[in-house]
Amino acid sequence: FSIHGNHDDPAGEANLSAMDILAQAGLVNYFGKHGLGGGGAGRVDLKPVLMRKGLTKLALYGLGYIRDNRLHQMFSVKGCVRWHRPAETSDCASSSWFNVMLIHQNRAAHSKNAISDRYLPEWLDYVVWGHEHECLIEPTEVPGGFHISQPGSSVVTSLIEGE
Repeated sequence: FSIHGNHDDPAGEANLSAMDILAQAGLVNYFGKHGLGGGGAGRVDLKPVLMRKGLTKLALYGLGYIRDNRLHQMFSVKGCVRWHRPAETSDCASSSWFNVMLIHQNRAAHSKNAISDRYLPEWLDYVVWGHEHECLIEPTEVPGGFHISQPGSSVVTSLIEGE
């Protein structure tokens, strides 16, 4: 399962990404691509991919790269980012799902429009944060209660201490 990053974000008239080609070839399960509907700041609906095996239930949310200033503005305006949780059923409460989020955005404070983890809902369990180059792979708990892992770059791309 993969989301797009800032180097392969959808563009052009057809809003295509290199990830679309890989998905069509059956090489990846591409998700997290959102049409930015609504007026003004735009709107994004985050709906999970739901997976079940035995008693294990996983809700996988994806948010591929959106320009920082635009996404920051959407998170700042109520109703522009809508989260959809698994539906309640007689045999399955929505709170019984393990909620994982894949996101590819600036997180560090070096960018004035970085996306803060405080924008993410507390009911998430685990967040994998892409884009940042510093490798912070060990999950850390944030005040919201969920854990974040930041895999970082697979190779050194600059001479900063974090890489």
